[in-house]
Amino acid sequence: MPQQEPVSSSLTELQVGSRTSVEGWEAALQRFMVQKAVCRGDRVLEVGYGLGMASAAIRSSAPREHWIIEPYAGVFGLSLTDVLDHVSGILMSRWQELIPLWRDETIDSIIYDADPEHCDSFTGSVEDTFIFARDFVVAAQKILTKNGRIAFIDFSAELQTFKPFLGLLEQNGLRCACHAHFIEPPLGCAYAKTGNSQIVLVSRL
Repeated sequence: MPQQEPVSSSLTELQVGSRTSVEGWEAALQRFMVQKAVCRGDRVLEVGYGLGMASAAIRSSAPREHWIIEPYAGVFGLSLTDVLDHVSGILMSRWQELIPLWRDETIDSIIYDADPEHCDSFTGSVEDTFIFARDFVVAAQKILTKNGRIAFIDFSAELQTFKPFLGLLEQNGLRCACHAHFIEPPLGCAYAKTGNSQIVLVSRL
């Protein structure tokens, strides 16, 4: 079901309730994530629309299908009709409700950028990033095609050496590849700092 918190957005920031969900400075990082994860002709699932930065990059990659899961209807604002013209469909719900219903082995690329469950306290640390990714990776792996991949942002750039994450991969027959990307968030950003971040790609062994 769609979430009911008030949403307000501008070109540089998306506010959900009283918290900042995503900021415009992330645009280059979002594009980089799509470049690493999405190939021409892919069936793509985008989890979390935000300001639409990843969505625009996905469209440019010429996917075969492009589905969006987004729980907050307000993020689309007046652009909903335009977005619908360029995607296969928008599913207004939380991923936790939809991924279990998705047909197995039907998605080539998943761009995972939903709000963390406890986003008010999300710091971008490796511990917080692991919690953010853990349940989704376990749930979504079943819908990946043989060579499919799940992509998400790791602001800490430490996840590939974090033992709980390595254990999760081993337990589920998965592997990861990481691609560094330098970021310069504004001063006072609560979830990222200047330096290397990375895109994590998770796929089956």
